[in-house]
Amino acid sequence: MMEKKGIPPKPNNFAVWYRYFSGAYPELARTLDVILEAGLPFTEERNAEIYDRFLGVTLDEDFLNDATLRVETELKKLMTYLEEAGTDAQAYGDTLSVVSGELARDDGRKDIRAILEQVIAATRTMEERNQTLETRLKESAGEIRSLKEDVESLRHEAMTDALTGVANRKLFDEEIRIGAAEAMDRGQPLTLLMIDIDHFKNFNDTHGHQVGDQVLRFVARILKSCVRGEDLTARYGGEEFSIVLPNTTLKNGAKVGEHVCTQVSKKAVINRATGKSLGTITVSVGAAEFQPGESVESLIERADEALYLAKHNGRNRVEMGLTTSPGGRGMGQAHP
Repeated sequence: MMEKKGIPPKPNNFAVWYRYFSGAYPELARTLDVILEAGLPFTEERNAEIYDRFLGVTLDEDFLNDATLRVETELKKLMTYLEEAGTDAQAYGDTLSVVSGELARDDGRKDIRAILEQVIAATRTMEERNQTLETRLKESAGEIRSLKEDVESLRHEAMTDALTGVANRKLFDEEIRIGAAEAMDRGQPLTLLMIDIDHFKNFNDTHGHQVGDQVLRFVARILKSCVRGEDLTARYGGEEFSIVLPNTTLKNGAKVGEHVCTQVSKKAVINRATGKSLGTITVSVGAAEFQPGESVESLIERADEALYLAKHNGRNRVEMGLTTSPGGRGMGQAHP
């Protein structure tokens, strides 16, 4: 299949198509089937996007193996330190017991100073060993803390779109499901915005991919500036973005969409290489509110349908998908 479609025999491409034929990744299979049925070419960019979308979040196996080894090493060190500390404490206790016995049966034949010197020496030894133990424990704690930070950093990179700096598709898929579950549990609304850059392909073809990448970063920055801390801005794929708005009604979500449209359209895009103004761009927005009991796929589909209407009805606008019962379909309505 790969050879037939002109797909380079690279590890990432092998990973994608192996999972396609395994049947264990239905979303990946549906995406590839759509591309195959449409007769679209598997360009280098498309292959990379498919891999990033479905498999890019997998943490590096070598890193995880190294992290596991480091944790095991530090735990073994801690156990050794604690065993040594127990042995030292036992030895110190034995010394005090011996001294106590000698004092109890002292008949004047042993100088009291010698006994005290023995106690002082044992105490100093115990203090030194306690200090050593404290230092070792601090070192181990620092190593484990550093390891935790490394893992968190790797996870953040795996969940972030490298080009735009916003969440990637994998994190979106995770957060939208969590958000929908929490909305049902708490009886709170949740609204999803699907956002697409208008005429992006023409812009990209006219000015080049580097300028196109600049536009994607430009839009991503504006989207992030239009939302709250608890909202999630993600790159859904290509020139399409999404915003998950917890505890937000459809009406208020549409207002966020309007704000996004306004902020994007009022700022000119400047070619950083030449300093030349490339004019303004616009975005279209589809909004849908989660209905208790519906699937996340249904919510995304309704938001996508509203986005399609926004494109169809003139672009640079927001369309709201009407609420619908699970399994039903709703029509969209314009929100100028």
